[in-house]
Amino acid sequence: KTVNLLSGRTCMPPRSVLTLARATLLLSDLKKEQSTTLLRLTQKLLEKKLCLFDENIIWLDGNLSFSPPGPRNIYLPYLDMLNKITVRI
Repeated sequence: KTVNLLSGRTCMPPRSVLTLARATLLLSDLKKEQSTTLLRLTQKLLEKKLCLFDENIIWLDGNLSFSPPGPRNIYLPYLDMLNKITVRI
């Protein structure tokens, strides 16, 4: 239900993006088969939010990297959620 409510929005506050990402992970846990499409869309959404906080993300060989090296703010909750989703894909 949360995924349906939040996925149609064009602009979401930062906490809503985290709620959507958590709901996506929970939905993925409940389903027998994981929807990689839904996980990839959530991954892209988290990447866009991180760009708003001046975190430039680069994917090298499937690994998360930053440009310049190292995240500027290690306390952003998006990083942990992005890692969890990437592992699922």
